[in-house]
Amino acid sequence: YALSQLRSAAAAALEFGDLQGAEMLVQKAEELEVDCRKPHGANGKRDGARVAALTVGSGTPARLRPLMAELAACDGAIRLARGELAEGRASRLRAQALNSSADVDATKLATALGR
Repeated sequence: YALSQLRSAAAAALEFGDLQGAEMLVQKAEELEVDCRKPHGANGKRDGARVAALTVGSGTPARLRPLMAELAACDGAIRLARGELAEGRASRLRAQALNSSADVDATKLATALGR
């Protein structure tokens, strides 16, 4: 249930442009995955049947694989969006610099012409 909530919340945060919130949810899901791998039970031993039922192949619990893939995609989308935001800011700063430069040139020209 918690993983489902994390998935929904990460998707919603990403959809609403809350990159920091989505990234935090990705981190929480990773922590939850690590927690699922920790020893369970009073004696600190792993509950073998539970781990065997959850774990397949690489050690990622089978129930977590779809979420982790989705969160990895969200993480990739977050990184891409950050890159696009950074590029957008750089473009905006270049445009502002060009506009200020053009304004300065126009002012110099007007001053030179005596206006």
